[in-house]
Parts: sequence; structure tokens; C-alpha cells
Amino acid sequence: DIANVFGPVNTLIYNAGNGFPDSLDAFDADRFEQAWRLNQRQSAMHAQLRDAMALLLSGRFARAKKQALQANQHALSLSDESASRQHGLEVQSMALLIAAEAAQSMQDTPERERLVQAALDVPLPKSALHFKEGTVLRSARWTLDENDPHTSLQRLGTLSQGAQQGDFEPQSVLC
Repeated sequence: DIANVFGPVNTLIYNAGNGFPDSLDAFDADRFEQAWRLNQRQSAMHAQLRDAMALLLSGRFARAKKQALQANQHALSLSDESASRQHGLEVQSMALLIAAEAAQSMQDTPERERLVQAALDVPLPKSALHFKEGTVLRSARWTLDENDPHTSLQRLGTLSQGAQQGDFEPQSVLC
């Protein structure tokens, strides 16, 4: 079958030239091209996010931060289509958290705090608030590791009531 050999684009070209109605000749190439470009940008963004995480786990913190910030830039450039935009915001939040984790590993507290704040400022929909909760939990852990329990408790206090009733209790962590 020609579709299996050449893929959907070549199939459309093949079908359009072999007696199909003119409506297929008027295929909206512009929409197809926009969707293809969006798919390419999303693939590049995901590759950068995966690379950032792999670099972070392998101890290459400066490179991880750079890759995460590049993924963040790709996420910012996604179209305003609602599904793409929401996905871009989620990736943006994860990328900023990975960059903050890398900054923490490099002991760059001011940069870490800037990146945490940027991650918390991402306008996520209610269905994706767990990204913010993860950022708050990580930043609370970092401040606790720096012997700053007051700031850690303040950050934990910003969590939703449901998140505060999770698998841990903030008071038991500090005692």
C-alpha cells in the first residue's frame, strides 16, 4: 500500500493526482504546515527537556540548566491554541524547576530563587497545579537543607489544603 511506504503527505499528493475530487486538491496546506511546524517545535522542546534531565542526573549542572532554559524558550514560543498553550505552560514549569535544581546543585542560591519564582509565576490552569506544588515542595526542601526552617514552613504554608494533607506532615519533618 502506498500509504505505508511514503506516509500521509505523499499519500495526499498521490490521491490528489489520481482522480479524487477537487476538494482534496484544495487541501489546506497552510494548516497542515502550521501543524507540522508546531509538532517540530514540540519535539525539539521535549528533546531539550529530556536532555536537561539527563544532564542533571549525570551531574552536568551548567549544561542541564542551559538545556532547561532553552526548553523554556521553546515552550514560550508555542502557539496560542489552547491545548498547545497549556502543554507549553506545563513544560515551561518543569523546565524552570529543572534549571532551579541545577542552580541548587551548583550552590547558586540567588539564581535558584529567581528560577523558583519564575516557575511559580507560570500561569498554569487548575488541572496542572501539581507542577506548582512540586516546585514549592522542592524549594521548601532546599531551604530546609540550608537550615532555614522558618522559610521552609512559609513555603509549605502556601500549598493547597489538599497538598498539605499529603503523604508527609511538615511538623514531623522539622522535629
